[in-house]
Amino acid sequence: MKRIESMEIESKKLQESFSKNQSAQRGRDALLNEYKGILFEYFVALNLAKNFQSESDFLLSLTFHQKQLLREYGEKIQNLKPELLNQLHAMALEFTSNLSQFCRQYISKVYPHFVPALANVVVHLSSKWGLQNVTLKTEGDIFLILKNCPSELRTGDFKDEFIPLSIKLGKHGSYINTKSAGCRSFLKKYFEEDERQLQFNDMLDFSFHQMAFQLYEINGLKYLGKFDSNWTDLFSELPGDQPQSHKNIIHQHYQRLANKMAEILRDIAHKNPQKFSRAILQFLGQSERGQIQGICFHSNHQYHHSEFYESFLLHKSIEKSLTCIDSQKFWVNIHGDSFTLQLRIKPMNKFTDQSYKINGAIHYEKVC
Repeated sequence: MKRIESMEIESKKLQESFSKNQSAQRGRDALLNEYKGILFEYFVALNLAKNFQSESDFLLSLTFHQKQLLREYGEKIQNLKPELLNQLHAMALEFTSNLSQFCRQYISKVYPHFVPALANVVVHLSSKWGLQNVTLKTEGDIFLILKNCPSELRTGDFKDEFIPLSIKLGKHGSYINTKSAGCRSFLKKYFEEDERQLQFNDMLDFSFHQMAFQLYEINGLKYLGKFDSNWTDLFSELPGDQPQSHKNIIHQHYQRLANKMAEILRDIAHKNPQKFSRAILQFLGQSERGQIQGICFHSNHQYHHSEFYESFLLHKSIEKSLTCIDSQKFWVNIHGDSFTLQLRIKPMNKFTDQSYKINGAIHYEKVC
């Protein structure tokens, strides 16, 4: 008997150790992705500035803090995955060559009286990098400033024009992450639907307690309205660490949330397609009409291909080509002729808390 108890204790220790190692690896991967994304944006901005012959202006615009941040992230990548720095350099170079061409075509179409010349197209990293001298509100990562752009009416007026660029780096064939939002505020924040948000929150609470009751019941425990020490003394609070019998019940909870969210979104899209389209564009980070999104697809961190989209054309695509909204497992699918947007419902961290989030991810087909 003692031997069996000893084996059970040892088995539990091994499982806990394995879970900790898995969590640590996920943490390292998340940090690496963050460092990778930031440095890729910088390399793209630098190459773009070189292409528009304004490299010195770009470098002078970087603050001490920004340079320190870039150096720190470069060192961290060097420690975690040394070969990745050269791969990011190479991908950014090829991607920027295509991005520059697309930007020049866009400028000639939207600002036909502006002629790109020496240092009159300035490149800046967006305000999230801490630029104090630029007050432009933009969801982009980089922006182009067209210095002294002539008025379309040719009245002799000149002003600086701004073109926000949103840059994404993703694996070839994969969905591209967009934004995240709390489930309890998503409908209110993006769709201005206060009443529907309250309805969804009520359903979330009911479904959460249903899940919790079922989990306690199959383990011979009494549920008293929250996950207490009776649970945490026996089981992890992380969804990935659960046995399959627990996962089945947890996933049913996610599915109920996805079904309800899909039902609400279908009704909004049916009654007000323009409002729905505006909200989805905002969630994609493409709410500004003059914005360009560029996606660099890679295979094993080797450049594969680029795709570029204008926010205005995306707006029209979403509004006109929305085909259906459905739910599958624990996500909502919003389908269009040229895209599929997934709204993935997940716990913020521990599934035992009533805090859930929506992670957006989109798969494009060419729309422009």
